[in-house]
Amino acid sequence: MVLHHVKGMKDNGDFVRHWLPELANVPNSHVHRPWEMSREQQQQSNCVIGVDYPTPIVDLLASAEHHEMLYRAATE
Repeated sequence: MVLHHVKGMKDNGDFVRHWLPELANVPNSHVHRPWEMSREQQQQSNCVIGVDYPTPIVDLLASAEHHEMLYRAATE
C-alpha cells in the first residue's frame, strides 16, 4: 500500500504538493491523508474535503478488514 510506504519515509510533501496544489497549505502531518483533518483544520488550510479535494472513494481500513476476513474464510 502506497500510504504505508510513505509513512515510513521522511517526506515533507513537496512532491505531492507539486502535483496537487490544493494541498499547498495542508500540514505535513496530513498531506498524504488530508481527509483525516478536522473540519477546522480543513478550513484553515483551504482544503475542505468534498469541496477543494475529493472525498475518498474507498474506506481503506474497512476495505482491508473486509478482505482480511474473506482471506481467512478462504484459507480455513
